[in-house]
Amino acid sequence: MDKTFIDVGCMWGVNGFFTFLAEELGAKESTGFDIYPQSDEFRKMHAEKKSKVKFVQGDINSKKDLDDLGKFDVVYCTGLLYHVPDPIYTLNRLRQISNDLLIIGTAIIPEINGIQNCAVYYPLLDEKQRKIWDLKQGDQIAINSPYDYKQGYGNWLWGFSESCLESMIKTSGFDIIEKSVGKFYSYIVCRISKEEFMHVSGDWVVPEYRKNIESVISSK
Repeated sequence: MDKTFIDVGCMWGVNGFFTFLAEELGAKESTGFDIYPQSDEFRKMHAEKKSKVKFVQGDINSKKDLDDLGKFDVVYCTGLLYHVPDPIYTLNRLRQISNDLLIIGTAIIPEINGIQNCAVYYPLLDEKQRKIWDLKQGDQIAINSPYDYKQGYGNWLWGFSESCLESMIKTSGFDIIEKSVGKFYSYIVCRISKEEFMHVSGDWVVPEYRKNIESVISSK
């Protein structure tokens, strides 16, 4: 592969599996990044393989945590997007660390006939409404059980239709080059587009035209 690789959300349930796989496939450098600390299973595998995989603990939504992380040729992120409060913000963060490719895997909901770009926000739905979205796939906090304020990212927050997911990816500055879409899950391979991605609230970048206006005003 001879490319740098990072798995964002590498620990929960997979214990760094994809970071080790990337290393075995010839990644120049393989990194795991997760808000959770290294699991015992990850440490054991790391030792057994005499691996050079690097692990960084941090939050993809924290600018501070990403400042020293750098950029990667392949950014891999699955099972995360539907757990974050602001998926557009998170996609922009993934773009920040992307040199080239982004591979996104996320749960999706069926399209609603005649309406594109639909999404459902799961927290605080009543029990009857929650049952509509129950995929019977184990513990889905906020779907097959009530929203838990203490669980944070552990809750399922969003259900995106395929069209909604693709539009979010494109507006965040990626071109879709390949996809595999199932009934309830989608994998999408993206490449950074030439379009400038949107500036996001909280880390606002003043546009050039605004800088020019402010310069003129201050000189008077």
